[in-house]
Amino acid sequence: MTDIRLIDVDPVTRLVSFRTSSKTLSGIDELIQIVVLSLLNTPGKDVLHPNKGGGISELVRYNMTEANEMFTEVASRVSKTEQEIIEDQVGLNLNPETKLRKINIRYVKQGDTEDTILVGLQIVNERGRIAEVTI
Repeated sequence: MTDIRLIDVDPVTRLVSFRTSSKTLSGIDELIQIVVLSLLNTPGKDVLHPNKGGGISELVRYNMTEANEMFTEVASRVSKTEQEIIEDQVGLNLNPETKLRKINIRYVKQGDTEDTILVGLQIVNERGRIAEVTI
């Protein structure tokens, strides 16, 4: 699949960044892009799919002083996104490398600044292959 690659995962830190370059995406790299973009999509922004998206970027604006409260909110949004992607992939003839099985949260922590939240994820495809990313 030829695409403008929006998601780049640093091979050492596993931190997600956005870069524009033409590249053929396939397998778990394509799945990473689907998951990250879905998590960052804010519900209500897409007229064709108004309820879709995890809206995880909205959490930066919240004043959540307790780690448990932040983890609970992230977990809820990750779970919602996971279900949306799995439901969207039902009945499609996809390569098992591109098909989502599960998203696991490894950690939720404060970044270098007060308004930065880092979320470590494990994206598991149908083959059982795991991609670790931090958004």
